[in-house]
Amino acid sequence: MPLASKAQGREPNSISTVVYGYPSQDTYAQEGFPDTAAGDRPNLFLGFDSVDNKGKTQMFFQFNLPVLPTGAIIDQVIIEIYQYNVRATAAYGLSAFPIECAWDQYTLTSNTRPCNTTSMGSTSFQPSVGWQTLNITALGREWYSGARSNLGVKLQAHSQSSPGGVFWSSDCSATQCPGGQRPQLRVEYSMPTATPTLTATSVPPTATWTSEPATATWGPETPTTTSTSVPPTATSTATSTATAVPATLTTQPTATYTTVPATGTATPTRTSTNTATNTATRTPSQTATLSPINTATRTATNTVTRTATKIPTNTATRTATNTATKMPTNTATRTATATVLATHSIAGTVTDGAGGGIPNVIISDNAGHSTKTDSSGSFVLTGLSSGTYTLSAARPAIARMDQQADNWCFFGPSSQTVTIPAMTTVDFLGTAFCAGVSSDLSGTVVDRASGRPIENARVAIAGKRVWTNADGEFTIRSIPFGRHELRITNSNYRLYKTALSIQIGTNTHHARMRTIFTSGYRLPFPNGEQRMCTQGNNGSKSHQGVEYYAFDWSKGKGSVVAAKEGKIIEVKENFRIGGCSKSFSSYANRVKILHRDGTVTGYYHLEYKSVPVEVGQYVERGQVIGKVGATGYVCGANPAHLHFLRMKAGRYVSTEIRFEEVSTNNGIPRTGRWYRSRNTYPLFYSMDIQQEPDELPIGSVEFRFTGEPTHQLVIYGSDYESDNVQMRLGVSEQALELASWQPLTDTVPWTAPEAWAQFKDEAGNLSEVYSDTAELIGYGALQADFSVPPAICTGETIPLQNLTIPFCEQCSWRWNFDNGLTSALMEPSEVDAESGLEEWIAYDEPGNYSVTLEATGANYVSTVSKPVTVVSAPSPEFTITRSGDMITVEALELNAANWHWDFGDGTTASGRIATHVYTDTMWLDESPVPVELQVEGANSCESSGFGYVPQMTRLFLPIMRR
Repeated sequence: MPLASKAQGREPNSISTVVYGYPSQDTYAQEGFPDTAAGDRPNLFLGFDSVDNKGKTQMFFQFNLPVLPTGAIIDQVIIEIYQYNVRATAAYGLSAFPIECAWDQYTLTSNTRPCNTTSMGSTSFQPSVGWQTLNITALGREWYSGARSNLGVKLQAHSQSSPGGVFWSSDCSATQCPGGQRPQLRVEYSMPTATPTLTATSVPPTATWTSEPATATWGPETPTTTSTSVPPTATSTATSTATAVPATLTTQPTATYTTVPATGTATPTRTSTNTATNTATRTPSQTATLSPINTATRTATNTVTRTATKIPTNTATRTATNTATKMPTNTATRTATATVLATHSIAGTVTDGAGGGIPNVIISDNAGHSTKTDSSGSFVLTGLSSGTYTLSAARPAIARMDQQADNWCFFGPSSQTVTIPAMTTVDFLGTAFCAGVSSDLSGTVVDRASGRPIENARVAIAGKRVWTNADGEFTIRSIPFGRHELRITNSNYRLYKTALSIQIGTNTHHARMRTIFTSGYRLPFPNGEQRMCTQGNNGSKSHQGVEYYAFDWSKGKGSVVAAKEGKIIEVKENFRIGGCSKSFSSYANRVKILHRDGTVTGYYHLEYKSVPVEVGQYVERGQVIGKVGATGYVCGANPAHLHFLRMKAGRYVSTEIRFEEVSTNNGIPRTGRWYRSRNTYPLFYSMDIQQEPDELPIGSVEFRFTGEPTHQLVIYGSDYESDNVQMRLGVSEQALELASWQPLTDTVPWTAPEAWAQFKDEAGNLSEVYSDTAELIGYGALQADFSVPPAICTGETIPLQNLTIPFCEQCSWRWNFDNGLTSALMEPSEVDAESGLEEWIAYDEPGNYSVTLEATGANYVSTVSKPVTVVSAPSPEFTITRSGDMITVEALELNAANWHWDFGDGTTASGRIATHVYTDTMWLDESPVPVELQVEGANSCESSGFGYVPQMTRLFLPIMRR
């Protein structure tokens, strides 16, 4: 039912109560940075800011309304915020504007401010550090009554050109707000006291009165007074002060009352709670003493009318409030009817991994009620009527890893369903991870076979991640107590994961990772041919991130051969176009080969209709699979080249490859070096490249959170020989044994906390058992965040770093780059939906863009956007003309600051136009020699491009005999 409200004052029969609500979101808008969201900031700005160039600012709040009992009367609703930095020199006025449309603190900017209506509250803030308050009672009553949706409120200074102040937000850390100075909503309410109807019957006393000198003084009048007492203890101001022992009227509709002795001083007007009229006559110099018959308990407010009569002999007739002085034979019988407010409550506790209570956790339901845990972690959610509620828990803020971490809590499960009155008491959370009760984890990561340290392995646990050093060592600090899953990844090794229990003291774990087998690979061009590696691992142009281990090879329209025997799993050869733009990425002709070691080699930019193999076909090492072309994303005056990389099966992330012909650098080619292939094609097939007796399917299963109670399992299953792979799934290892086989699918909805998977090929061979567990850390609230430079150059890869807190391995990611490109990777590159090829993100055109990250956990979705300005890089295009052994190169960019040339034989030059004479003409004509131009613009942007020295055409004349 709607809550009552009144214009002013408090009802005479009521008690005032104060409760608090806290922000579900808060932020500010800044016109100085109109596209920048500030939802994750620890502070809020109001008024005109010239110190940080924010310009005009406004603050936005949306509070969780604290629950009130049914029938409560709202007295006041007040916003309380703490001003810790004062910019104004005098008091400044502000107003509150109700927000009328939905908004999100992580996307709200000056350009995306939500709609609002006229002001519903104004005040002035003082130019001093401390709490500032704003009364929004009228708006609060509308929120509670349902007359207006609780979409929040905007605070705006009256003068947008004058300075105001800086306030703490709900995201301030414990170090910044040691006294808990986060925003809050104070709600004061009162409850009217019920007035039951009472009837009383008195039996005239038959006993003899005895008295002692009385202390009361009677006036000459004979007043009739009406008075009210407040239960449970009512004090009468009549001649005698009597204290009643109340009775519960709702459970005892008929009660027999007998009073206890009392003395007091009577006044003409007094307070009582009794509608009965009792008459007693005594002399003011006497005190009547009675023995009680029984005691009744009463909680209602009763109205009593009494008559006092004065006579010359000082005999008075009156009625006591709660008690009357009567003989044991004097019995009063009353019948009362009263209304009692019937509400329910839910109680419980929130504890951390060590069993300690977590204070200040907000417990809220799906009906707008909320409360906070006390210092012991206990809570009581009151004022609930019968029904079903979904309770959730969240701390007011999540601190950064580099800040005090007592706010950094993750609850699992994050919600529970409670039915009232069937279940009115529930322990809301049995497990929660809360930093502050934590310890460290150290260890080493080594190769399983050789024992050598693995450098740059990513070690992740409990939302934190580090990378191993050159000795394979790692240390992760402040891990919450409890059971967590440790995950270690490196592109050259299989995923390592295990469950660890973090306890008090030193925690150590050493991991041995299984390598992805890399022997037996040869260069991907025919035996005897020599080609240059124009870009190797971690290249300056595109081989970064997921393409770190890729190679580019020069060679006009030469043949491409399989680097290792395997099975063709993808062929694309129907594209004719290519160009120096990301928009051409999906038009790269390609071949992919699956190998026995569970990896895939990819061959890209192939010529149109040049692929002689088909999907499902098995090929030998050295067998021709296509010709070099210039389809897809290629640059330069002579763009044809082979893009080659080795990937993990099912995950298009490059992994290290070593070639048998490369005798230096541990088998890894270097950029700018020439290499000759020894990749021979056998005269006949090996005994059987298709089948081996012990060949088993491979696969994986991983949780992905969706923001809903139903998660998603991401499944990969593959077999070297079989095209028909089946899978079975179970919620436990025992359940897996009983599960039925079903067709292989990429994803499956899943609600259990564990998933077990196994795969089977057509021959009946079974894979090993794979499993994954839904990590509790993903059940808490997320705070999406990332770093991006404010300005980059066209063609420059964007150095993005995902800073989401907590960093949960099973969270889902959605990036949008405001130019048509998206990504679902943790730290993204462009993902071509058709080919699966991932290329590092870059902008082709200058302008202002907004990069957006949406992070999705088990029950939460958080979004943040950040602006980036893209400026033009100089063009790297150039022309090459050849005359004998000499070439002339000319850059087409006229306005660059510098031009740097690399002629491919170890010599360089500078200037927009340059010439070079090659000393080895035979080498020059054996294969195309690449020339690289690096251009530096006046704005410090750089770009580079490749071209190839034209080969001389040799003319052979026939021999004529005369």
